[in-house]
Amino acid sequence: MRIKNSALKIFFLLLAIQALPASLQSAAQAANSDVVTIYFVRHGEIERTTGSASLNERGLERATDIATTLERVNLTHVFSSHTLRSRQAVEQAARSHELAVVELPRLGSMFDGQEIQNLTPAVFAVQPLSEALKDLPIGSTALVGVNSDNVFAIMHNLGVQLGDSSNPCELGSNCVPCLRNTCFPAEFDNLWILRLNGQQGKTELTWLRYGSQKKG
Repeated sequence: MRIKNSALKIFFLLLAIQALPASLQSAAQAANSDVVTIYFVRHGEIERTTGSASLNERGLERATDIATTLERVNLTHVFSSHTLRSRQAVEQAARSHELAVVELPRLGSMFDGQEIQNLTPAVFAVQPLSEALKDLPIGSTALVGVNSDNVFAIMHNLGVQLGDSSNPCELGSNCVPCLRNTCFPAEFDNLWILRLNGQQGKTELTWLRYGSQKKG
């Protein structure tokens, strides 16, 4: 029940922030000045007939949904993994907030002896994205475009508990069920909100859905 109430609180907080006039939005954000808030979104559907694994029409529609959902959230940073599809997922939101997308690891850089390219396995983004998010100053609000094979590991690196056989992690709980994509949900419209309170050493993870629910 506590988990469901927490999710509902965040959901209605998002609605309330969107309903506030611009002059009051800064006051709403001030309540979060003692934490770091991170929004994680996995990229949408991809075009499988090309070698670039870029977003297809439906995937780009989801990117628009992400930008609309977060249009009145006071984002301070936007990140993505090195993959084209994860960057495309957050580019519209970044533009609407006049922010640049920081891709980590950077394309063309060397990581673990391998040159990073668009199709380099997504797991290569776990360490650099985790380190960048850990270094965010208190009061930051970041959006991160991720992949199914790195998002849970990044959250775990930021302090979210990992479930196991003796303490399984249920969908929507303040934990992650695994570190790779073996347990990742099939839907493309998941939105995770992670709040980090460095002073208290606490994490709060909320798992929501965004945008329209049409299939495709």
